[in-house]
Amino acid sequence: MTIPVLPPADRAQFSIRDTFLYGQPYETYRWFREHDPVHFGEETWPQGKPSVSLFRFADVMSVLRNPNVGVESRHLAAEVQPELADTQEITPLAAVMRNFMLFRDPPDHTRLRRVANMAFTPKNVAKLRPDIERIATDLIAQIRS
Repeated sequence: MTIPVLPPADRAQFSIRDTFLYGQPYETYRWFREHDPVHFGEETWPQGKPSVSLFRFADVMSVLRNPNVGVESRHLAAEVQPELADTQEITPLAAVMRNFMLFRDPPDHTRLRRVANMAFTPKNVAKLRPDIERIATDLIAQIRS
């Protein structure tokens, strides 16, 4: 199956979910690095907030090293659009996901990570290996049949 690659003019509406990335992702990312390196895009799922995509290494590292930027976006929404900070509707999935460790900033992230690290020691993970391999083998067999 051939997936069409969108011409550069159509790339102004970048979405990580677009099929053109599967066709020629390197060309797509190169186009954005050269023409729209800080792209303000569509509303994202599940929170429905506009996305920001960075395409240059230096920009990404700058954001990652900035202590004022974290994964929890609700405090940023208040600064950018104060009128939406308390009124934006939160989907049930977003309400659940905002409590996941990956979507929390310190100190909550640190506390949750400490608890998770106790469960995922190398010794504990090694004990899970036979079950994981059995499940993976069963799933592959189902796909093949």
